[in-house]
Amino acid sequence: MAEAEKHRWLPQFCSLPTLYALMVVAEIVALVIAMAPDRVARSWVSELAIASVFVQWLALLNAVVLCSSRESLERLPVRWGFVAAWLLAVVTTALGSAVVYSMDHALGLGLTAPAGAGWRFSLGNAAICALIAAALLRYLYIRELWQERVHAAAKAQVDALQARIRPHFLFNSMNTIASLIRKRPLEAERAVEDLSD
Repeated sequence: MAEAEKHRWLPQFCSLPTLYALMVVAEIVALVIAMAPDRVARSWVSELAIASVFVQWLALLNAVVLCSSRESLERLPVRWGFVAAWLLAVVTTALGSAVVYSMDHALGLGLTAPAGAGWRFSLGNAAICALIAAALLRYLYIRELWQERVHAAAKAQVDALQARIRPHFLFNSMNTIASLIRKRPLEAERAVEDLSD
């Protein structure tokens, strides 16, 4: 049990609350990207739409990669596992950005960086991901610790309540047995045997 608790530092990226947090953070990033000084002659709304699709796709891609590699990452010590998860997110973002850049230029859409700047597009996105992934992994780790503490506190309260109930149950049982000893000794004996089970 202690071993399982020791390795629960990495959140379950396949769970809905974690995916929701990831998608909200991704959309905030898309909003910041869309609000950045205009580099191309597109409207704010179209820039937001393009950034949203791209960032949400990268967020889901990272969630799938981190979800599928969770068991391997949890075998590592917490510090190295955190670094490995962070690097995995950065590399996934760089490769995902390179794929999007290649597809954009193969289709001639012109939605990403200009021709010849694919490495800058991929590395820039990887740098943004590095900052956000570090903060998000830390937040999710703290949230996981908080949930474990809330669960442990609730369990401690239940255990304390049960500990208070047990003496009353024993006292009442002993009183019942004591009252049966003189009148019905066989039933008293059965009650003692039942109590010992």
